[in-house]
This record gives sequence, C-alpha cells and structure tokens, in this order.
Amino acid sequence: MSKRSPSRTPSKPWPTPKPKTAPNRVRFKLHVKLTDTGEVFTVPNCCRKTTVSELKTRIELIAGIPIEFLRLSYLDKVDLQDKTTVKRNNILPETTLTLSIWPYQGWPELVKAAVSGDIYRIQSAVFRHFVTLPQIPHRLFSALFISAHRGKLAAVCFLLEKGADIKGQTPSGRRVVHAAAASCSKRCLEELYAAGGFEDMPDSMEVASILERRSMQYLSYFQWKLRTVNMSLKHLMHLNELHPYQHFDSQQRTWQRGPYGQMYMVEVKQRDPIHLPKITSLRPSGSPTLSNVKTTYTAI
Repeated sequence: MSKRSPSRTPSKPWPTPKPKTAPNRVRFKLHVKLTDTGEVFTVPNCCRKTTVSELKTRIELIAGIPIEFLRLSYLDKVDLQDKTTVKRNNILPETTLTLSIWPYQGWPELVKAAVSGDIYRIQSAVFRHFVTLPQIPHRLFSALFISAHRGKLAAVCFLLEKGADIKGQTPSGRRVVHAAAASCSKRCLEELYAAGGFEDMPDSMEVASILERRSMQYLSYFQWKLRTVNMSLKHLMHLNELHPYQHFDSQQRTWQRGPYGQMYMVEVKQRDPIHLPKITSLRPSGSPTLSNVKTTYTAI
C-alpha cells in the first residue's frame, strides 16, 4: 500500500525589495568652521559626488565671503583640490570642515574687520601701506560683500561713500545684493537699492540657487520695485474703460437696494453645504438678507 504524500501549501512569493537610493545620491549636511572668526556654518544638500568647487560656491553665500580667497581642509591643514569630490577626500556626513582665508595681502585682517563692522578697522584694512592703487576697488568690493551679508548698515554706507563697486561680481557671478538677501538684511537691501544695486542685474535663478524662499522673496520684491518706478497708475478710470458690470459699485447702498440690483441674479450659498441644500433663485434687491446665507452677485 503506497503512502500518500502530504499536500504542500503553495509557497508565497518573495516580497519585492524597495528601491534603495544610490549611495552617491544620499543627501546630508556638512559643517564648516571659519578659523579666523570662529563662526560655524551648515551646508545642506551635499552628496558624495559633490566637488570641492561646488562646496566653495555654496559657502560663498552661506558664509558671505567671496570665493576667490577661500581655502578648505579636512583633518589636516592641506588644501582640498577643487576638482576632487567628497568621496575622494573621504569626508564623512555631518562632519566639520576647516575654512580659512588666503593668508597673503592682508585678506584675513580685511575679513575680520568686515565681519565686525568697525569702520576704522575696515578703513585701515582696505587702505594698507602695501596695497597698490589698482587693488583698492577689489578690496572695497570684498569688504562690502562681507559687511552686507552680516547686516552691518554703517559699514555698507561707509564703503558706498568710498566708491565700492555695487555692481561688481564674484567669479561665481554673485553680487552684493545676493549676499544681503542670503542673510535677509532688509535695511542693507534698501540701502543697496537706493544706490542702484539692482540695476542691470540678470534674472538668473542659477546665480541665487542657494538662497532660501524668504531671501528670494526679498530679491523679487526689490526687482519688482525697480521695474515699477516709471509706471504711472490712474487712481480713477474713465467710464469708457470700465466693463458693463463695473459701472456701479455693488458695495453702495443705492446698488444693493436700488433698481440696479434687479438686473443681477442672486446666487444664495448656504454656509453649511452639508446639512442645507444649495439654493439658487432670483431675489429682488430690496428683500432682506437671511442671517445664515451668503449673498454674491453675478452678471447675467
């Protein structure tokens, strides 16, 4: 007598694994410490493929220091090469990089003076005895860029009086107004706007791609303000320019209770549409308004 083989239950299919994010595309933060001032900044949205040059471009707006004299190092004092990536330099997420200033031509002293906002220190750092005449405009622009980012209004006014180029750009294409908008310095932005800092500025989103939403709102506001300077708005429009339903104001008593309201259909909407049905009827203008309905006028 043959033994009956036990019935086998059908095996369940293996669950499909969820797609994982590639390791090179995982986003994380990096911290940067400026050794000359002791400030610590956070650079968001970094990945393993981010190059050192891209990091410096982001740090320019986050730290408010022009990119041409920035130096980055990690775990030692050796400068990171611009073309290398985060993965190449074995930089771990959430770690702190060392940011330093180019040590020649008095740039560290200029950065410290601009960060402090002290006018006397800025004047002595810009007009040094070894600085030649062609170098002064560049130093004035750099000090203005840093002071506008820190919100030092007195230093900004002083540098503008000394002839700092308000329309100058860093090698990455950033202006002084971008630095002021990155820190949401409204008073500095108003001073820069009065000095013509928003004139001939390209509307490029790539230039200000690191700015937050509030900073972009400040830039958009002052750009709109510049475009509307020469616009003349009429306070009252002529009757020939109005539409037929604009000849009379529906907020006036003569419109609500006079013969003009009878030319319109009254659409009565309930305040609670779940319990009460929608009612649409032709209501004369002089009839009283119910307390539990909302009345709107639409043209026939």
